[in-house]
Amino acid sequence: VLSPINITTIGGAGAQGSDATAGLSGDDGGNGGAGGPSGDITVTTGSGMTGTTTSVASGMTIATIGGEGGAGALGNLGSSSNGVGAVGGNSGNLTLDLDGNFPLNLDNNARALYLVTQGGNGGRGRDWGAGLNENGPDAGDGGLGGTVDAILRGTFQGNKGGVLLLSQGGNGGGGGDAENWPGSEGGDGGKGGSGGNVNVTIAAT
Repeated sequence: VLSPINITTIGGAGAQGSDATAGLSGDDGGNGGAGGPSGDITVTTGSGMTGTTTSVASGMTIATIGGEGGAGALGNLGSSSNGVGAVGGNSGNLTLDLDGNFPLNLDNNARALYLVTQGGNGGRGRDWGAGLNENGPDAGDGGLGGTVDAILRGTFQGNKGGVLLLSQGGNGGGGGDAENWPGSEGGDGGKGGSGGNVNVTIAAT
């Protein structure tokens, strides 16, 4: 389901690390790859712009979303090291000067505008498997949300709300489960990313 105007940029997900070969001494687990950052978006719409939606899709969706970090893998049993889940990609910024009438029809089930920057989630630590390191891998941190700078001049009304402006950091990844064995430790969870600033001017058309 897409909005009449849908503008997005999304960072790619990082690849997962590979587990060590079970039983091979000294074989470490691989680190996850970092999530890709998403780009900046700049949009200006004129007073004559309109959009109609009859679904749950917003009248206009503008989003920049960082990619998810890859998972950290398990090393071999014994002295080998685990990999680490990777950080999520940072979000880009939104610079918006929006006019018009969104959505044009009032018989909708949508929000008028959905304007979001979202950091990517941190990569998880993979769970223990037979013949691999008894401890769980640590997870990666979430990426940062970008800045939203918006001027709103038009008519924006929907039956599920008017305008949502949001900058949100990515969630930290979950630490990997350890072997059920005395002294084994699960992996640490990643930290959540910070959201950015949201600056809004409500202006007359």
